[in-house]
Amino acid sequence: MEHILLLSCGTSPQVVTETLWALATYRKIVCTHCYILTTPTGYTLLQQSSFHKEWKRLSQSIGHPLPPSLPLDNISIIEDFDTNGFADRALELVHRLT
Repeated sequence: MEHILLLSCGTSPQVVTETLWALATYRKIVCTHCYILTTPTGYTLLQQSSFHKEWKRLSQSIGHPLPPSLPLDNISIIEDFDTNGFADRALELVHRLT
């Protein structure tokens, strides 16, 4: 069974790794795909080496291989304060994934 995680991330990219870890640890759910809606600043933070190190550490700690890094195609950028754009993009992504 595939588990797909769709989440919103601002300037705290650890939300991504902590959510994946909590799902795997407490619910025994390993997400096979992760999609993120974020701002331009959040996108920049997700590209930093510190996030990639945490991503690799997460893969080791949950005992399930994740992709070597979060695929760029799985990150959607929403302009800051564009609430309508955020809602539209989130629904569009859910529609495409289901």
